[in-house]
Amino acid sequence: MAQQVSGKINVVEKSGLQNRTYIKLFWSQLNKSPLAMGSLFVLILFGAMAVFSGQITEQIAYDPLKVFVGDRNEQPSPTHWFGTDHLGRDLFSRIIWGSQISLTIGILVALFSVIIGALLGAISGFFGGWIDTLIMRFTDVWLNFPGIFFLIAIVTVLEPSFWNLIWAIGILSWPGICRIVRANILSLKEREYILASRSIGAGGFRIILRHLMPNTMAPVIVNATLTVAGAILAEAGLSYLGLGVQPPTPTWGNILFEGKPYLITGNFWYTFFPGLFIFVTVLCINFLGDGLRDALDPKVSSGK
Repeated sequence: MAQQVSGKINVVEKSGLQNRTYIKLFWSQLNKSPLAMGSLFVLILFGAMAVFSGQITEQIAYDPLKVFVGDRNEQPSPTHWFGTDHLGRDLFSRIIWGSQISLTIGILVALFSVIIGALLGAISGFFGGWIDTLIMRFTDVWLNFPGIFFLIAIVTVLEPSFWNLIWAIGILSWPGICRIVRANILSLKEREYILASRSIGAGGFRIILRHLMPNTMAPVIVNATLTVAGAILAEAGLSYLGLGVQPPTPTWGNILFEGKPYLITGNFWYTFFPGLFIFVTVLCINFLGDGLRDALDPKVSSGK
């Protein structure tokens, strides 16, 4: 009995040591990319800004909905760091507050896409046969839809709102993840440990969830970061067309949309600052995605 307990403890300790070693190796690989580490720092900063947007605007700025009647279309100044909009609202406050909506949409779309895409890809790759054919043909059809027109149609029918945007963008973002997971499952399902699990009577979904899915997470994580970037751009594009989250709730996209008529009058700050935040966020996500790919894929890391 004591030997059995000792054996279990040794297995647990060995597993914990392997996990710590893997995390340490991953972190050391990520540290080799200054762009990825710098991007991670910027994204953590933006994430904190989104989480504490209410406190930030309350302590060092203004209510994003407060109107300064005498300060309409004011250029950046010590009073209004990013200037004001056509109604006299402080743009710094609105951009800080808008980060919460824009980043949340990006993260939730990525989660939605990963759950749907990874599940369908795993089922398709593991079971094969007519199930694989059905899911893959459905994925091919879905990929052939013209994205922007499909998004406009969905949002127009459902009416623009926060949750409708997440659903509409997410439902177009899962096919890429589905194909990546399927390709990895096809190469993994013939490994010895999978055959051993089958031989002792493990069910298909148990094998998928316990053995296959954890081993496909590296490419999925990388693809998920790029999905966040794509979702932020999609939200900005739809908001620029007036089909995003509706004012007065600020997002980076609808601030751009509101500032569009004032470009010709020289009020560059109205569109420059929200555009800058979108640009920096998407760029940092792409740099971080490249760094994660190198850190999670030993073949890529060793080849450089």
